[in-house]
Amino acid sequence: MEKTLGVKLVERKRSELILPPEGREVAERSGTVLAEVAALTHLSHAKGEPFEGKLRLGATPTVGP
Repeated sequence: MEKTLGVKLVERKRSELILPPEGREVAERSGTVLAEVAALTHLSHAKGEPFEGKLRLGATPTVGP
């Protein structure tokens, strides 16, 4: 994902990982995406028929406000 976005999402140190501001933003927004996927799954199961077919997700190539 770092290559696609063109930014460092995680600073890798010998004994730790640090999220720079861009990494924190992506992590926060990822939570929103995962919550929506969970909601769609719940909706599907509530209707008694699971969704079928391909699900394609896209992301903008930029990170920022």
